[in-house]
Amino acid sequence: MTETTFQLASLCPQMAALDRLHPFWPELPGFDLAALARSLEQYGLRRPLLAFESDDRLKLLAGARRREALLSLGRMEAPTLILPSNLSRKELLRLGLADQGDPRNPAETALIWNFLVHNEADSADDLSDLLGLKNSPKLRAWCLASATLPEYALKRLADGGLDLELAARLADWAEADRPDLLRLVERLTPSKKGKKPWVCRR
Repeated sequence: MTETTFQLASLCPQMAALDRLHPFWPELPGFDLAALARSLEQYGLRRPLLAFESDDRLKLLAGARRREALLSLGRMEAPTLILPSNLSRKELLRLGLADQGDPRNPAETALIWNFLVHNEADSADDLSDLLGLKNSPKLRAWCLASATLPEYALKRLADGGLDLELAARLADWAEADRPDLLRLVERLTPSKKGKKPWVCRR
C-alpha cells in the first residue's frame, strides 16, 4: 500500500464551533463520557480534533468523543485540524483512522469495518491494516456479523465480556434469544475454550 505523503504536522489548528462538527464514523459503545469530561477539565485538550469539509459541514474523522465531553462541559468550540480539500478520499480516511489512537476495542473495530465495507467499499481493503484485519478473512467476517448486534451486546464486546468469535455466533441467534444466551455466556468460565462450545450455530 502506498503511504500518504500528507503530514498532519503541516496543519495549524483553528478554532471550530462544536455545533458545526458532525461525527463521521458510527457511534461507538463502551464510552465513559463523565470520565473523559473530568480528564479534559483537569488536563485540557491535548490533541486537536480532526475534520474535513463536506457539503458545507465539518465531518469529524477523530475526536467525536472529545467533542461530546467538551459539550457536556459547556464548551462551544475547540481547536481543530481541518484537512485540505485536495486530499483523496482514501487519504482522508487513512489519516482519520491513524489519528484516532490505539488500541481500539473489538466493538469499535467491528463497527468501523462494517461502516467501511458498506459505505467506503473502494477504500475498505486498503484501510483494513489500520484495524488489524488486513490478512484475516475470518476476523473480517466476525466483525461484519458482530456489527449487527444491538447496543447491549456491543457494550459487552467493548468491555471484554465477549470476544469477536462469540459475538459473531451470538449474531446468528434470533434477537429474542440473545439476552438469555448472553447471560448464559457470562455465567460460564472465563476461559474462551470453555465458553465457545455452548454458543453453537443454530
